[in-house]
Amino acid sequence: MGFRSFSTTGVSGVSSARTYGTPASVSSYGYGSRGVSTTASYSTLAAPAITKAAPVSYTSAAPVTMAASPAPVSYAKAAPISYTTAAPVSTAPVTYSTAAPVTTVAAAPVTLAPTPVVTTPAAVPGVRNLLAMGKVVSERVISIEELAAVGRYENTNASLMVQETFPMYGAPYELTDGVVTLAPYFKIKDMDKFVSIWQEDYANFAHKEDCVHYAFCFSDDGRAHCREAYPNAEAVLQHLNDVDVPLNAVLNGPADLERLEVHGPAAEIDKLREPLGALGCLFYVTEWGNRVAKPAMDEDTVCHLYPYFQLQQPDVFKQIWYDAWPATKANQAAEKSHQYAFSFEDTANVASCRESYGDADGILLHLQNVDAPLNAVLNGPAELLRLEVHAPASEIEKLRPALDPLGCEFFTTGWGFRNAVY
Repeated sequence: MGFRSFSTTGVSGVSSARTYGTPASVSSYGYGSRGVSTTASYSTLAAPAITKAAPVSYTSAAPVTMAASPAPVSYAKAAPISYTTAAPVSTAPVTYSTAAPVTTVAAAPVTLAPTPVVTTPAAVPGVRNLLAMGKVVSERVISIEELAAVGRYENTNASLMVQETFPMYGAPYELTDGVVTLAPYFKIKDMDKFVSIWQEDYANFAHKEDCVHYAFCFSDDGRAHCREAYPNAEAVLQHLNDVDVPLNAVLNGPADLERLEVHGPAAEIDKLREPLGALGCLFYVTEWGNRVAKPAMDEDTVCHLYPYFQLQQPDVFKQIWYDAWPATKANQAAEKSHQYAFSFEDTANVASCRESYGDADGILLHLQNVDAPLNAVLNGPAELLRLEVHAPASEIEKLRPALDPLGCEFFTTGWGFRNAVY
């Protein structure tokens, strides 16, 4: 799809984290030499409140009675033979008596008309009857009214929505964000030429309407990341075809492709495995999360926070964060959240949370709100592998005091835009 002769180089692994894994054509996926402490300043933050739904009981349908065989059958054979044995031994012949033939008559066929079975949960004071509110989808009941009440109906672009469920401890994951995030990282050798090539292409951005957001960000140590997202896998491949010329020009001297990631729903990821697998792409499958309605931005000033975790106990890790998900959704307005979704790369057992906020204050409030689950997962189920912030320079300065001790890598936004999410 337009990638030709890609050269990939890597950097040394994070000193305090586990080695992330090395795909075939990318020599390393580490991030410099800064250490990542897992004992962060999060410990002083308040724990979020977690609300669990009340249990729902179901009434089973009455048992169904089946009819007997349709046609009567007669048997000419005798009934079972009875034997009578006298106490004393006798040489007299034994006489056998044969009973009259027994006729078996089958009952007439019975026709049963199916009756719809309605399962009604027990009424619980203060809890709405979800089954009376709408259509059942993937073992969950969601109504338009309920979606509208939390701003997820009229404020959500249908093209960016996907409803997927993943079984976990008897409950489904909730994934309504169908966006596919493409995340290339470059090690720059000629900054001026690199910037010139990409800005020229940006001025003539092809198929801009098919992009959710797009921005180039730069680190202090000469690396660049393009944070870009598209409605589906087809739009990702279309964009890669659109930037074939500038991408090859960049990789022909000004920079090396350091790492390539894709995050998205399983169905979209599967469409990208073959075209991007040869590049050593890491495929992260999104399991739960959402994207909040926001207006378009000619200049992207959103702050992205990307924590990566090396999993030790994957099931426990997922359970802790999914238990915190209702509280996270409830806090999204206060945190000025744009997106929040957990994705997983199974080959290296790594998890990533793709999250973004309106400003630095939103990130700091979110970190305060998730202090309890974050410390719980870092107390055995996982280690903090890497932490990144991609944001305008002014917002990064507000975040350094809190995140520098964690070895956070800061990428300053250079240029970019966001289309509206409805």
